[in-house]
Amino acid sequence: MLGRNRPTVTTLLSRPPQELVAEGWDPEGLETGELLWHQGDETNGLAWIALGSVAVEVDGVERSRLGAGELLGEASVFVPGERRTADVRALEPTELWVLQRPKLVRLQSVHPELYDALIESAIVVLARRIGDNERELTRSRRGELPPPQRAPSSWWTRIARRLEGRRPPPFEEAAQALPTFGRADRLVAKLSEIAEPLFVGTGEALCIEGDPAESMYVLARGELSVMLLAGEGAIELGRVGPGALLGTSALLEQSPRSASLVATEPTWVFELSRERLAEAPEDVWRAMAKSLLVVLREQLVRGHDRGE
Repeated sequence: MLGRNRPTVTTLLSRPPQELVAEGWDPEGLETGELLWHQGDETNGLAWIALGSVAVEVDGVERSRLGAGELLGEASVFVPGERRTADVRALEPTELWVLQRPKLVRLQSVHPELYDALIESAIVVLARRIGDNERELTRSRRGELPPPQRAPSSWWTRIARRLEGRRPPPFEEAAQALPTFGRADRLVAKLSEIAEPLFVGTGEALCIEGDPAESMYVLARGELSVMLLAGEGAIELGRVGPGALLGTSALLEQSPRSASLVATEPTWVFELSRERLAEAPEDVWRAMAKSLLVVLREQLVRGHDRGE
């Protein structure tokens, strides 16, 4: 991911038990039907399934099943003060490794490679769950809006776009609204060095569902509609404003865009390409990843609410 060639979580956790214990992991076993966590409980750690499988239930409804090699609790553990978003129930005798939050914080200094791999894996898992929710939504609704259209790419359009949006806002304006950044001046300054301003006119698509994902975006000014194709039309999932992180699949794997982004008013975004993010200092990358986790968790919870 991001060109860093890090080992995967599965590789890093498939080590002798004594090494995992030394890092703070505790083994735990569940019998069939036993709960690991309750929805609404304080988030106090995460878990990795070594053997067996579990059901993830939201308000008593099974949302997914997870098996060996998968993470649990990643939706909340990196965000202080959050609560469990689901019950986790064993479907069969299950063996896990559990890492409590204080030990997770310590892991950042004693084994930063594993800590970063856990963050990356958490992003992947959350994005996939959100994608599953969105695909379920398209199956139950008709597309009542026209599908997004790609803006013409003639020389005149390119000139007009540059003229209309020739003064981008300062990157700090958007970055300071990001979760986990605030006024971290050094992080913002470093991130601004790799961010490219991009103007999107009203009604234009920043990206269209199915496009290759090569970058992500920080919304600086304006508003974007998040749309999904449904049949011959499209549905609007919602609208986002300044400070939003978008196009997160660029942080995951080479995969198509999962939604379209269309400007509802003149809009400025800052583009962060996969290649430029791979060159970012570790602390900048880590702050971006944590901001992304906050955003993804909020999207997951909203998706659960829409599915009710």
